[in-house]
Amino acid sequence: MHWSCKGHGSGYTRKCWKVCFHGFCFCERELGWHDLEGLVSKFQNRVSFGVRAEIVELTTIPFVKGSRARALYKAGFRTPEAIAEASVPEIVKVLFESSSWADQGSAQRRIQLGVAKKIKNVI
Repeated sequence: MHWSCKGHGSGYTRKCWKVCFHGFCFCERELGWHDLEGLVSKFQNRVSFGVRAEIVELTTIPFVKGSRARALYKAGFRTPEAIAEASVPEIVKVLFESSSWADQGSAQRRIQLGVAKKIKNVI
């Protein structure tokens, strides 16, 4: 299991992960609860990105975190495969319209275009 706090902003989050990790180790080593890893790993991305269960799969795509995953899901892109089949302009439209900068014009559209291209390149 991969436990990393890199990218987590708050010290509180790091402390929570540390406590969870030690609890996990205790349960596995001392109590023999080997199924705990599978259970905890299902919730790791949900906790890390603060997302609902239905969009966790989208957060596995590089450059797609909570808000982008929500926007893509709302637009009908439910799986990484659906995003792989989408065109870059489709992804740009979803990302641009969902961003708080949508009213700021072409500079933000260029930024979202760059993000969409990165997403497409890694899928």
